[in-house]
Amino acid sequence: MENSLFYFAIAGFFGLAVWQLFTKNGRGKALGGSIVETLSEQVVYKKGAKTTEITVHVIAHGMPQKLVGIEIKEKAFAGFSLKPVSLSKAEALRLAKLLTEAAQKT
Repeated sequence: MENSLFYFAIAGFFGLAVWQLFTKNGRGKALGGSIVETLSEQVVYKKGAKTTEITVHVIAHGMPQKLVGIEIKEKAFAGFSLKPVSLSKAEALRLAKLLTEAAQKT
């Protein structure tokens, strides 16, 4: 009985992880709401066996104001990582300004 409960908990954990990583609804929940729109262009950076993808979304979260969702995926040979970041409009504009300033200095 204890073994079956343990395996059920493990299967539930992996099921939740798969739902969150591979479905639009799951990624939206990780970003704090639901994905309204996904911008069509991704930023992809490859270095060796590691690939990093950055995707930008518009997120609705129950308030009249929408959020900017940034999804950072890292893929490697034996691993996968998803880092969700949600920003308000003011924070997203400030980040865009900082990125522009840094890019101009390179």
